[in-house]
Amino acid sequence: MSEEHPIDIFRDHDCIAVELTKEVRETLLSLIQQLETFNDPNIKESRRLFPTAYNNDPELENGYQVLAQSELVDQKSEAIKMVTDSIFQERLELELAEKWMVVLNDLRLVIGTQLDVSEDDPLDDLSDGRVSLYHSLSLLVELLVESLQEG
Repeated sequence: MSEEHPIDIFRDHDCIAVELTKEVRETLLSLIQQLETFNDPNIKESRRLFPTAYNNDPELENGYQVLAQSELVDQKSEAIKMVTDSIFQERLELELAEKWMVVLNDLRLVIGTQLDVSEDDPLDDLSDGRVSLYHSLSLLVELLVESLQEG
């Protein structure tokens, strides 16, 4: 890891090596702790975290939400806790690395919703600090996905 590239994530045998500066880890910790606030399907920014299962059938969708929503909220809360507890670890077991991937992607989705990101939007207005953050989170998620697939 160099000063120019404070982020490096790669497969190291049966673990994922996470090379991040202390500052990057502290920033991630703060953001992830804030993510718990958005772990609520009734918050507008959380709509991408709790997708609709049955777009064309409100009755089935309501039943799905009743059955699945609380479990999904609990799973997300557990993953957030696991990642915050391990944020300063340099090597992650594969299962924990998957939790990192999910939590960082959830954070990226919340920020993307706030920015109203779409597939057609190049998202290049760097005057909004969230755009850089969105791109950095996208890179982290991509590195985690690639590292997990290497096995």
